[in-house]
Amino acid sequence: MTPSEKIFWEKVRKRRLLGLRFLRQYKIEHSNVMNVRNFFFVDFYCHELRLIVEIDGSIHKKQKEYDLARESILREMKYKVYRIKNEEASSDLAISKFINYCEQLKKISSNK
Repeated sequence: MTPSEKIFWEKVRKRRLLGLRFLRQYKIEHSNVMNVRNFFFVDFYCHELRLIVEIDGSIHKKQKEYDLARESILREMKYKVYRIKNEEASSDLAISKFINYCEQLKKISSNK
């Protein structure tokens, strides 16, 4: 885990954020062609909200097309993807925005 991922993990682990359970380095199967299974590994995942959280480091500046394609596939699979820049993972403002986003998702999911 990167330092930014560790900071984020400390904020969400053990249901610390709104009582939601987050898993880290979660494996999601996205295709199975000719019995060959393909997976994406996401930084963090909350099953209750079908929410993927990616902490974007400098590598993501070089792989924008891949990230867009990957995110498109995940959204087609009905996952929500939330991105936080590496340098923002320790920002109170960024975490506050993330908490607000999760609260909105919880309201939507409880209304179904």
